[in-house]
Order: sequence, then structure tokens, then C-alpha cells
Amino acid sequence: MLGIDIGNNELKIAAVKGGSVTMVCEKLPANLVKEGCVQLPDAMAEFLRGVRKKNHLPGGDCAVVLPPAQVFCRHIRFPAMDEERLRLNLPYEMKDYLSGESDRYYYDYLVDETEKDDAGNTVDIETTAAAILKQHVFDWMSLMKSAGLKMVTAIPQEMAYRNLLLQSAEVVSSDPKQDYCIVDIGHVSTRAFFYKNAQHEATKVIEFGCSSIDLAIAEAMEVDTYVAGAYKEANHNHSLELPQCLEVYDTIAMEIMKALNFAGFTSKPENEQHIYYAGGGADILPLQQVISETTGAQARSVIDLLPPQYGDPMVSRCALALGAALQ
Repeated sequence: MLGIDIGNNELKIAAVKGGSVTMVCEKLPANLVKEGCVQLPDAMAEFLRGVRKKNHLPGGDCAVVLPPAQVFCRHIRFPAMDEERLRLNLPYEMKDYLSGESDRYYYDYLVDETEKDDAGNTVDIETTAAAILKQHVFDWMSLMKSAGLKMVTAIPQEMAYRNLLLQSAEVVSSDPKQDYCIVDIGHVSTRAFFYKNAQHEATKVIEFGCSSIDLAIAEAMEVDTYVAGAYKEANHNHSLELPQCLEVYDTIAMEIMKALNFAGFTSKPENEQHIYYAGGGADILPLQQVISETTGAQARSVIDLLPPQYGDPMVSRCALALGAALQ
């Protein structure tokens, strides 16, 4: 199974076969993606075919991580009902958050928790529900077909990270439920995902990411943002420690601290609170240090949640792709 995550700046692929995984991360050509959505499908399909060929990746089934701009997720509590009735009720519960007619969307859900009475009868069903325009699904299937692949599933980012948490023996066995925060440092934005064990609770979007760091380096060193991005990756002349970068780190850290407080990230003592990093900026150590100093939480890689077979250093960068492949 190939897990595919097309971000704003990079294509990430996780190829899972048996107990082994192969990670691939390639920088995207300019103008192929905007706000997480593919702008030039034919060019993207050709690029994806080229990456597969270059890295000797097979065709066949794939799982796609959906960009947040295309899929709407919401936590919905239902009274006890069977699956058929639950699916019938999903469009009505979500209609106020969607535009256009309800039959333009696909709906799906995951049962997070069921509440039972003293006799053991189900009273309430807590779900994570999702809706996506059918046209978006058709577009993704067409793109993957053009790239020599067959899309067999597509999932929101929240569910991809849930799949990674389910790989952790600590998460699965923890009782009572513990708080987990995964911070995905992307190109355009940073997203903090909050979970109780593997149950998604909330997502906080912070409108600063690696491109903000690129811009800070570009202004400080008087280069264009493309060169600044290369300086960032190599920490050229300690560019990641520039005062302009520290200002960006401070902004991201303060927003994460607000999100942690809002989410009630309090079920562990302060010295046992951890933030697990993923995404293209997961290896920016000065940023992690500022976040740790601001929040009091220890910085760890999302790799630390996973079994040894997923210990490839690329996992943190390709975490969403791996989560999709494990669906």
C-alpha cells in the first residue's frame, strides 16, 4: 500500500509492505499546489509517476491524505441507533456547516466512544464525522489513475495521525486516557492535533509555518525565498538562529501554548507532558526548543510513538503518508 500526502511544498510517500516501510519525500515544482489543493492535475500526475519510477515504487492501491480545505470534520453525538439510521442522519447533522445540496457530498464516520447505562444498553454514540464533495473524490481518483495508481481510500489528516497513535502500545493500553499533542509544522501553517489516546479531540491551525521561516531568513540575509529555503534546510551560517526566525518561533510557540491551555492538556504532570513533532519542519531544533521553553512540554518526534519497524528518520516528515498507508 502506498500512502500519499501532497502538501503545499512537498510530496510525501510511504510504501508499506509487510513489516517494512519505504519513505520518499520530494520537493514539488512551483505552482502545482495552492492551499493544499492540486492546481495542475496532469502535471501532478506526471510528477508522481516520475517520483515512483525514480524510487522504484510499485503501482496498484494507494491511500490519499485529504487536504484540510477539502474535507470537513466534526464531532457529533448521536442517541443509540443502528448503522443505517446513523448514516441517514449524518447529512442533517452536518448541513449547517456545508454549502450546497447535501447529496453533493460523501459522508463517513468513526465511532469514538459509546455510553452505556447500568444495564449495558447503549445510550449515546460519540463519533468523528467527515464530509467531502463527491467531485473532490472523483478528482483524486482521476489524478491517481493518471499516475498509475488506484485510490482505494482517502482520509482526513486527523484520521491519519490517529492511525499512527494506534500503532503505539503505550497509547492503546493507557487507562485512564492520556493527552497526546502532535504538532505538524507544515510549509504554510502549523497544525496542532489533540487526542485522548487515539480519540481525536480538536485541531488548532496556526497561520505560520516553514514559509514564514523562509521569509524571515530571506529578509535578514537579503536573498530570495527559494535560496532562503535551502539555507533553512542546511542551517547555513546558523540561519535558523537569526533574531527574525526567533520572532517566528515565539509566535508559533505562543499559539501552541494557547491551544494547549484551551484543550486542557493537563492529565500528565508538567515534566511528563510531551509534544510530538511531525511535518516538514519537524527537525528545526531551535523552534522545538522555543516551544518547549514556552509551553513546558518536552519535545519528541512522532517516531517515538511507533514500533521499531517504523524507525526511519524520514517518518517524522512523512508521518501523514504513513498514517494513510496504515488505514
